[in-house]
Amino acid sequence: MQTIYSFQVPPGAAYPLAGPVVSPSGVVYGTTYLGGSATACGSSGCGTVFELTPPSSAGGAWIESLIYGFSGYPNGKQPQTGLVLGAGGALYGSADGAVFELTPPVSPDGAWTETTVYNFSGALDSGGPPTGNLAVGPSGSILGTTAFGGAYGKGKVFELTPPASPGGAWTLALLYSFSGFGDGSQPDTGVVFGGGGAIYGTTYKGGAGYGAVFGLGLVGEVWQLKMRADLDGGTLNHPSGLALGHDGAIYGQTGSVIFRAMPPATEGAAWPVKSIYTGGYINGLSVTVGSTGAIYFTTPTGGTSTACGNLSGCGTLNALMPPTSPGGAWTPVVLHNFTGQQGEGYWPNGGLAVTTDGAVYGTTQQGGENLFGTVFRYAP
Repeated sequence: MQTIYSFQVPPGAAYPLAGPVVSPSGVVYGTTYLGGSATACGSSGCGTVFELTPPSSAGGAWIESLIYGFSGYPNGKQPQTGLVLGAGGALYGSADGAVFELTPPVSPDGAWTETTVYNFSGALDSGGPPTGNLAVGPSGSILGTTAFGGAYGKGKVFELTPPASPGGAWTLALLYSFSGFGDGSQPDTGVVFGGGGAIYGTTYKGGAGYGAVFGLGLVGEVWQLKMRADLDGGTLNHPSGLALGHDGAIYGQTGSVIFRAMPPATEGAAWPVKSIYTGGYINGLSVTVGSTGAIYFTTPTGGTSTACGNLSGCGTLNALMPPTSPGGAWTPVVLHNFTGQQGEGYWPNGGLAVTTDGAVYGTTQQGGENLFGTVFRYAP
């Protein structure tokens, strides 16, 4: 485990609440809740978007740059969700209702350009701010969810389409409204794209009453519910994370459980849901599937160290290894116990990024050299 960056005292980037994304060239991007020079949110700033460039030689220091500082309405403030990469190296995210785009500079020493694509705050039938991370579609549109709003007030999936010419306005469209009857309600973790252009996500409520996994597909020009996997209560209730597997399965988290929803043998039938791991409390948004089929996740507490001042532990990074034979058990492996000592962070509570070489990147909310959190890298 390597701590590749310790966040600074504001106005430097500080206190990340979401995990990072990693570009194909190995550059790490993310958001912080605090930092920046704006004073509209108080002396600690309105939050930032940061960039970490890998060292030019092995063992060197990563180079941090603040590429954007939030300033409050209407440009957003204090982001709590992560970023998504788009075409040409553009970054997209949301902050307090504002969906933003950051385009990279034309010259190496130039500034990034921020565009507020749309602001849901106060908008008609906005349904509140976007929930969870956004997704970028094949055509460059941005998709996401709101927990409320839509035709029935139970939440919706929306799409923002880029303008036909530079400088034009993005167009907001309603793709799907949740009714709470047979499809779920309060989608709160965003959406991801699957095969064939399908859109997948989770709802906190609805389904059989305990939340559901949903899949949407285009029928003609209308998005319709194509699959639903209901959680049945008990330990399987109110999902808060989603990852697509290479085997066509959908993986998610609820409380201390990781579950697997498998495509049914008969098309159109319900997807069966099965628990594959039960342990300590899991950060749902950190559930990520690697190229080998392993599932990576963090627990914000637990582990062997209590040096961070929390008797419940400083947190762990884990892998869930797939069974070696069909129907076998998944094998949990603790990859790292966070200690909060010697400049290391603690309380990992954001998403994870797994690169093609098997390295895992994440953030901790606390700890590091300056106690404002860290970015870490685990290399197998």
